[in-house]
Amino acid sequence: DHYSLVVVERPNAMRGSEVWVEFRNKRVFTTRISPRRSAVRSISERAVELVYQAVVDAEMQQALYRDPDLAREELQ
Repeated sequence: DHYSLVVVERPNAMRGSEVWVEFRNKRVFTTRISPRRSAVRSISERAVELVYQAVVDAEMQQALYRDPDLAREELQ
């Protein structure tokens, strides 16, 4: 409920799909998935770990860094 993530898939019949995850309008994970999609489960598990860590890092950085001259969204 606290975070909004955007998952985008750009399919390509020859090369498979390019998939990325965005958090606060920044890409935090990008990968390519083959047309056979044989490794989707392992890729998705790894993506969850990396995206979770990116979100935690962004929250920590925002919590620790304060600048009265910058608005909250400018610190991202």
